[in-house]
Amino acid sequence: LPVREPVARFRSCYNERLAPALGGRDLGNLTAEELRDAVGRTDGMHTCVNEIARWVAPTSGWGEPRNSRAGLYLDADELAEARRRIDSCVVADLVDACSQTVGLLAYHFPWLLPPPPPP
Repeated sequence: LPVREPVARFRSCYNERLAPALGGRDLGNLTAEELRDAVGRTDGMHTCVNEIARWVAPTSGWGEPRNSRAGLYLDADELAEARRRIDSCVVADLVDACSQTVGLLAYHFPWLLPPPPPP
């Protein structure tokens, strides 16, 4: 499960999904009130605050209305499944520590490595 640093993820989500509805305004030019509004805004199918929830939580995912509001509330069975999934995650930084990340992923997920070159 590739997950980016949360602020960088929010910025790219904002630029891709929300800025067009706000006249293309740069995130850095929003007032505090406009930023609070942007955090909870949805384009009708996506919001930028619960990105990880759509991947880890056992919900129907994209476009589910409860995923498009601040705070994702899971029932006991969904929460247990989300915890099980998170327990199998490996945290790595593909941006600032790429070579170390490749080694970490190779160790935990050797089947992701390319096959060795033929002799």
